[in-house]
Order: sequence, then structure tokens, then C-alpha cells
Amino acid sequence: MIRKKPHTHLFKLLQGYLAGYLAILTSHHPVVFINLQKDKVHQVEVDDQNRTVVWMDHHKTNRAFGNVFVALLPREVDWLKGLMEVSAHFGGEQCLFVFQFNGNQLSKFNTELRAAWHHAGIQGQISFGLIRTAIANQAKKHLPVEERKAMEQDSLDSLEPDNQSTGSEAGVTSTADSDNEA
Repeated sequence: MIRKKPHTHLFKLLQGYLAGYLAILTSHHPVVFINLQKDKVHQVEVDDQNRTVVWMDHHKTNRAFGNVFVALLPREVDWLKGLMEVSAHFGGEQCLFVFQFNGNQLSKFNTELRAAWHHAGIQGQISFGLIRTAIANQAKKHLPVEERKAMEQDSLDSLEPDNQSTGSEAGVTSTADSDNEA
């Protein structure tokens, strides 16, 4: 529908739904998605597990951990490409970033996430920090230590909900401070 009749409200909802989905899928900080560049979506690779890999060059912890990637299904990459196509109606033609409005990279997008959450009819509050904390709690509760450690490395952050890190230790931050970023 949005491709046929672009509308600001629908565009922001689309960004919120997609960012929320990616956050749940990967447990990355929202800044990873905010910094996702369009050319990286067009330069996807396929890894040995037949996942489509989108590399992200710039993110909060790239100095400590290097570049990160998001492994997606081909249809999920198509969703990103669809968002990029629609963004042309909202100033995105010249913007380098997938998540943008009026040609400017988004700096925060909890507002879009909350709008999508309520649009879906879900009660209560949501934020990227709450998503990350929920993932951390479930990982701690259900995963063996080895799998949880692998998950922590994959998300570039400590997924321990009790972690009181200040972020100064090798770029690792607690889940509690992720709301301040986006």
C-alpha cells in the first residue's frame, strides 16, 4: 500500500516495524541499524550457512570489535530494499542511510518503534532497551553458558541484565543504557 500511496505516517510505521524486527532478531543496539548504509544492502554476501549477510561499517563498538553484520533471509533483505525504495518519497534519494527522514539519517527512533508497537495493538511501553533486556533475560534463563557467551559476542554487548558496565571496558555496554542511544 505504501508504495502506491506514500504517506509520512505509514513510512514511519514501516521504519518502526522493520527496526523492531531487526532488534528482536539480532539484539544489536539501534545505532547499528541507524548507521546501516544503502550501499551495504546492495552489496550483500551469502555465508556458508546460506544466510544473506549485510555488513555494517559504523556502529558504537566498531573500534573494539570491528565491523558487524546482520544475517538475513533474502526476503528480509528485500524488506530493506523496499524501505529504501519508499524512502525516495521522503527525501531519501541522496541520503546514504536506510533509516532516514527528509534526507537526514535518523539519530533516534524509539518514536517509530513505539508507533509500530501501538499500531499492532500491543499494550504497554516498548523501547530498544526493553527488547535487549528481554532477550538478555531469556538468554540467561534458557541458554547454557557457552551459547549465551556466543550470543553476547554476536550482539557485541553484554547480554547480562545484571551487568552494571559503564561502557568503558572494551566497548561493552549494559542493556540498560541502550534507550539513551535511540
